[in-house]
Amino acid sequence: MPTSRRTLAVAAVAALLLPLSACGSGGGGGGSTDASGKVEGNITFQTWNLRANFKDYFEGLIAEFEKKYPGTDVKWVDQPGEGYADKISADAAGGTLPDVVNVSPDLVAPLAEAGLALDLDKAAGQYAKEYLDGAWASHRIPGTEGTYAFPWYLNTGPLFYNKTLFEKAGLDPEQPPKTYD
Repeated sequence: MPTSRRTLAVAAVAALLLPLSACGSGGGGGGSTDASGKVEGNITFQTWNLRANFKDYFEGLIAEFEKKYPGTDVKWVDQPGEGYADKISADAAGGTLPDVVNVSPDLVAPLAEAGLALDLDKAAGQYAKEYLDGAWASHRIPGTEGTYAFPWYLNTGPLFYNKTLFEKAGLDPEQPPKTYD
């Protein structure tokens, strides 16, 4: 029987919240996990400008998570896109990072290098199979071992090019390059 998108979404949020609630970053949540795997406590979940279009979706996932894990309280903080990287950096420097943060690979890299991000290969590696190999690998930080964010924005935008400029550059517009190199 196929797994529903909602079930996968709940699993993804659980995968995000479970390991991070265990780390007790001291930032926002201070949730805890004991040896039995019991999840409890306050968990701060921060996203980047998602409330406007995904409010019902995330509130539903949070409600399902809290129902599945009694004793948890997820506080959702949605930051504006403007200055988000600076906010993450300031939170990291001040020791106030939320337990779960919506970040792109470029924003998680300094957190991973500073030891402030959880290695998901170790903590939640079982979820790697839910993603395309390239998607999971795209969240590995060069020069470090591990994967530090779940793939979220998985899309490939269209590529447009000016045939006249291609020809001036010595390229054949009917045989465009197949790699960035």
